[in-house]
Amino acid sequence: MSKPHRRFGDLGDSQDGTKQLTNYSIFDTSKSLQETQSDVKGLRLYLPYGSDPVIIDKQERIEIGRKDTLGTFTPAVDLTSSHGANLGVSRHHADILYLNNSYYIKDMGSTNGTWVNGQKLAPYQIIPIRYGDSLRLGHLVIAIG
Repeated sequence: MSKPHRRFGDLGDSQDGTKQLTNYSIFDTSKSLQETQSDVKGLRLYLPYGSDPVIIDKQERIEIGRKDTLGTFTPAVDLTSSHGANLGVSRHHADILYLNNSYYIKDMGSTNGTWVNGQKLAPYQIIPIRYGDSLRLGHLVIAIG
């Protein structure tokens, strides 16, 4: 099985003057969607600067964010090493939920917002996520495979 392509693109200026990742792609496009999905158990999160994807296998609730400086909170998916603080990730930014054989993301009232494929979630809104989606937490982009 070939490894996914890991090109994350360029950090550029957006229209509102903030920095955002552009021109990114991480998937090996030589395989069909059906072939790739059959190779994978659970949901894979491809993080920038990470060596291996984070695999979420039908767990009811996964916290995503970054650990606090006091060490009193560390989420299951800790984005601290992916420059989460500098890219606007809140400590408890979002949850990934597994309900009725599907995955969902829920913004947990984050300061800098959560987007799925460019659509901004309202605080505490829950929407489905699937293979090929792009998540943005603050300005940190995560691809789902």
